[in-house]
Amino acid sequence: MKLINFDSEKTETNIQSCFPLPTKSPVSVKERSVSALIYIVRGGIRFKFNNTELLARERDVVYLPENCSYSYKASKEISAIEISFSLTDREKGVNLLFSTHPVLALIDTGEEIQECFSRILKSFATPSSSAKIKRTSDFLNLLSIIEDSEINDEGVMRLAPALYRLREGYCEKVYVKELSELCGMSQARLRRLFKETFGVSPITYKNNLRIKMACSLIKSKAYSVNEISEILGFEDIYAFSHAFKKATGITPSRYRG
Repeated sequence: MKLINFDSEKTETNIQSCFPLPTKSPVSVKERSVSALIYIVRGGIRFKFNNTELLARERDVVYLPENCSYSYKASKEISAIEISFSLTDREKGVNLLFSTHPVLALIDTGEEIQECFSRILKSFATPSSSAKIKRTSDFLNLLSIIEDSEINDEGVMRLAPALYRLREGYCEKVYVKELSELCGMSQARLRRLFKETFGVSPITYKNNLRIKMACSLIKSKAYSVNEISEILGFEDIYAFSHAFKKATGITPSRYRG
């Protein structure tokens, strides 16, 4: 996803607000007045717009453009940070947009992104010129990361039904044939577009979701390794251990410490 003609020297950046996303749900929004980036700290949010669904989960960043209309329903344990902003081309006097509809800007990010959102949130509690400068710097860095992420906007939207299926059913057996039918394209096209958009195959994407959940369950120490294997739908503990070690470099038992 690329921001058209974005140049920090020629673009006026206006960060209007940053706040924890209200937990009230569901919510309906008609023609947003400004754009926004939402970072999901915990839980998930399902957006609906133009007969399309977009599912955002923990550590994802969602972009909501100005003038777009949508509704969303958040999970009970939701925790998220919203940054409302506008970007204006000084020469042409027009606002710049990533897209004309909601889209996943970043997926499964690292600590850097959460820290960036947290710093921007805290900066609004300090009304000083230095805090504003640091806030703008953090925000421009965030935009740079999004711009360099090379997420293909068209690809994400075309793959939305498959992403929804994988994120809801990563503990189940999911076949490429099913995903291709959901997206209305051939299996070859789905594999190619998935690889171009996310850098991995659909099945690898699903397995990565399982390993991510496995890490959380192991660290919680609420379940045994064998129970986690069953919860996540692995054939047996040996298949689980092999997949976990292949993804992380260590066994589940060693990861637990």
